[in-house]
Amino acid sequence: MSKTINFNFDIYSKVISTTANNYLIRTKFTVEENSTFSEICNNWVQHFSAVTKTNWIVFKTYPNKQRYAYRKDYVCQHASKHKSLSLEQTPDKNRIRNKNCQASINILIKNGTPNTLRKDEFLRKGLNTEIKISFEHTHKVDNAEAYSYLRVCSKVKNEFVEYFASGMTPAVAKLP
Repeated sequence: MSKTINFNFDIYSKVISTTANNYLIRTKFTVEENSTFSEICNNWVQHFSAVTKTNWIVFKTYPNKQRYAYRKDYVCQHASKHKSLSLEQTPDKNRIRNKNCQASINILIKNGTPNTLRKDEFLRKGLNTEIKISFEHTHKVDNAEAYSYLRVCSKVKNEFVEYFASGMTPAVAKLP
């Protein structure tokens, strides 16, 4: 199932290649005080999720590698990772989250060593992060069923917590 993605980046990002729902993006990730590469990757994926209306789960992290500063791989929430493969185990046979989706996001933050700077023109320009997106989903991403699987954002959760903290109940919230 295909969906066109429009990337609007600032001066520090560049879409390198796009072929059949596969994208290669170079950007600049910098660690500021009280943040880590992991948090920066998660924030980027959360923003990407909001724009594309998809959810991604962490597949694997590579925190302490010599060849690069950090790497984190994500897969679509409908991938087979941590999913039951048996239809008999699900109460509603039509609501199966495991769709064997192959869509993925791979984020690689490169070290600025003399050798990598010599070989990588984008790293010389300050674009130290390579993001590979495979947006080849095995399911529809723009229909009611797909939207029903999206997780509720923290802003909406906090609003409901405030409602219940102020004494509002579901019966009070019901419209006339």
